[in-house]
Amino acid sequence: RIMALPDEAPDDAEAEPAGTMEMLLVRVAEARYDEVSLFAVFDSYAQALHEIYPSLFNSDEEIRSSLGMDPLVHEVLFVRSLKLKPRWQGSSLGAQAIQTAASTLVTIGLVVANAHLGLSIDDWLDLGFVKIARQKGFYVCERTKKNRYGRAVL
Repeated sequence: RIMALPDEAPDDAEAEPAGTMEMLLVRVAEARYDEVSLFAVFDSYAQALHEIYPSLFNSDEEIRSSLGMDPLVHEVLFVRSLKLKPRWQGSSLGAQAIQTAASTLVTIGLVVANAHLGLSIDDWLDLGFVKIARQKGFYVCERTKKNRYGRAVL
């Protein structure tokens, strides 16, 4: 659930429900440690993860060099859906929710998102997302505890 406080709210106001975000977190490092196939993990979560797996990983289960991202990945956070109440649509709240989730859940890894979440191109760029060339309809962003968000080219 996404909670927000309106700009015009008094100082003692409580945050209100502003929308929902559905995410899946794949703990890549744990799967590797447990000697579980990453493909099997991605295949078991959701159809979208099954479809996106070959765009992220090569046959050796390493990050594709064509993504230009660090091959050391501990987690992959998949943002499946983002629904904001009408009052919050068109605001930066969705981008803030994705950034907060990534900062909280991903130490070293990737954030993958459905491109149809209602964010503006500027929001995607500000978060550092790029289109996945091999997979239409999804963006990817490298995430490390060093906040490396910056503008990119979509």
